[in-house]
Amino acid sequence: MGSHTKDDMAERGTLDDAQAREVEEQLFATLRLQTNRHLPVTLPRQDFWNKVAQLLDTIEMQIHEVYRSRGPDLKLQNLTKRQANIRRTASELARKRLVTVLQYAASSSLRTEGGVAGSAQEIASLDWSRNDPAEREFHSNVIAQLEKF
Repeated sequence: MGSHTKDDMAERGTLDDAQAREVEEQLFATLRLQTNRHLPVTLPRQDFWNKVAQLLDTIEMQIHEVYRSRGPDLKLQNLTKRQANIRRTASELARKRLVTVLQYAASSSLRTEGGVAGSAQEIASLDWSRNDPAEREFHSNVIAQLEKF
């Protein structure tokens, strides 16, 4: 979720107003769910992070359009605040999810190596089909690094 070029934005496309509101609501709801949890919560959709990027692209395009057509005004100010709030929320959620995926990987890896299958210390498995494939790949890479560690 770093900086994006106009080509990246064009390739991803933009969202209509209803889609943008839905993704924005999902983002805030997922952060509320993830806060204070030690396991990654299920994402509302498998393409969640792509949709968050599309939402940010959509707002960026709206900001450019408003500035070009009307100049700096209250609508531009509101769009800029909304964009900053979404970026902050997405960053916070990404940080929390990275920590929980790392904790989950470390706990499950160490317990399966030293524990007994079916023991009380077993950790519930995650349903990766309901989460972002990039997060699953990150988890797999963390497991591989933990095994080396």
